[in-house]
Amino acid sequence: MQRSIIAILAPCVLIVGLASCKREPVSVEAAMASCENTALQAAAPPKTTIGFGFNSSGEVRSGVVVSASADYLAGRRPADVFAECVVKRSGEQPTRTLAEQLDQRTKG
Repeated sequence: MQRSIIAILAPCVLIVGLASCKREPVSVEAAMASCENTALQAAAPPKTTIGFGFNSSGEVRSGVVVSASADYLAGRRPADVFAECVVKRSGEQPTRTLAEQLDQRTKG
């Protein structure tokens, strides 16, 4: 009986423990650097990958994968995605807009 209670409660304790974990905020600069990619994915159209080949038995295998950012599908502006991401990761507003961040990266 005790084992079954432990088996039931252990996953619950783990889930509650993980839910209470918070990531430490990072600096605004670090957040802006890591949020660039997230914002650019919001602007990227869906990507399609097609593959085909043969398995070890000589059978033909094929597949199609279509991937798209949830932000792109929702029609969110990349600048909004960037600002929201920076606030979420650092707790502060970005010091530059997405356009300024990308411009600085290409110049430097």
